[in-house]
Amino acid sequence: MWQLLMQHRLKKYREKNKPARLDDIKNASSVLFSVFGRYGDSIIAFKVINEFVRMYPGKKYIILTSHQTLPYAKSLIKGSDVNFYSVNKRRDPIRLFRIISLLKKENPDIGLNPWSQGDDSRFFITFARNFSFFGSFFTHPKEYNLYKTARDYLLMDQLAGETNPAQTAVIKNILISPFSTDVTKSMGSDDLASLLRFVDHRFPGADVTVALQKSDRHDVPQQAQKFLFGKGRRSSEDFLRLLKSSDLFIGVDAGPLHLADAIGVKSIGIFGPTAPETVLDRGSAVVPLRLPGLQNIFCFVRECRNPLCIHNLLKNDPLEYMTTMNFSTKPLLEVNKCVIASL
Repeated sequence: MWQLLMQHRLKKYREKNKPARLDDIKNASSVLFSVFGRYGDSIIAFKVINEFVRMYPGKKYIILTSHQTLPYAKSLIKGSDVNFYSVNKRRDPIRLFRIISLLKKENPDIGLNPWSQGDDSRFFITFARNFSFFGSFFTHPKEYNLYKTARDYLLMDQLAGETNPAQTAVIKNILISPFSTDVTKSMGSDDLASLLRFVDHRFPGADVTVALQKSDRHDVPQQAQKFLFGKGRRSSEDFLRLLKSSDLFIGVDAGPLHLADAIGVKSIGIFGPTAPETVLDRGSAVVPLRLPGLQNIFCFVRECRNPLCIHNLLKNDPLEYMTTMNFSTKPLLEVNKCVIASL
C-alpha cells in the first residue's frame, strides 16, 4: 500500500521538481527537510541543516526523519522554531497518515532532502509548494567532498565548515566502532584484536566499549564491553549517551565517526579506501590514520572483499600512520586495482 501511494504521488508531482533557487530559499517562511538516508549520510545532512537554520533564522522548520535517526537530528539541529517528526512508513501506517495530514496542513514553502536518494524522502517533500530532489540537477564525482555536496545542493557553497575542536581530556573511557555497511571500510576480527591490544598498551586502565551491529561476529575480549546497535530510537539514544560520555572515539569511515566529530568527541578515524578529504568536513577535529601508499588516492575497486588497506594499517602501532588532509587537491580515483597489493 505504501509503495503504491508513494509511486502514485511521485508520478503525479514529479514535473514540479526543479532546481532550488536562492530567492526561493530566502523568501520561504517555512522549510521542510526530509532525511531518510544511510547512517553517515544522515549525520552529514543534519550537520549541514543546522548551518542552514542558523544562516536563515526566523523561518519555521520541519525535520522529518526515521525513528532511528531522530535522536541524532535533535542533538545536532538547534533552533527556536524547529519541529521534529519521525515515522516508520511500513510498521506504523496510522502515524504515516498523520504525518501526511500535517504536511498538507502546513504546506511548507520549500521541501529539500539533502543526502537522501530514495523515493521515500522525495515523496514527503512533494507536500511543499516548491521542492527540489537531491541529486537531480547536479552530478559530483565520487571523490567530491560529502559535506560540500550537501552545501552545494542547499546553495551554501560559500561556507567552509566550522571548526569544532574536541575537548582534550584524560582518556578514561574509549568507544570503538569497527564496522561499516561497506566491507572495504570495515575491520575484521583480527584487525579489532590488534587495535584492542594497541589501546590496552597506549591507554592502560581505560574502560573500552566496542559498538557492534547485532549481525557482527567480532570476538571481543572480556575486558572490553559490548554495545549492540538496534534499529529503533531507544538504541540511538543509548548510543548517543555512550558517545557523549566517551573521552575518545576510534572508528572506521562510517556514521558513528561523523557523529562523534559533530558533537565534539575527540576522535581517531581509521581510513582504508576512502580519502579523508572526501568524507570529513573542513575544520574536522578527527585525527585520520591511513597508509602512506594511499596518499591522495580514493580507491573504488568494486571487487575488493579483502581490504588490505585496513589490515596492514592495524598490524602495528596505527598512530604511525597519522596523515594530514589536503582539501586543496582533488584525490585520484582508482577503480581497477588494489593500490596496496601492487606496492
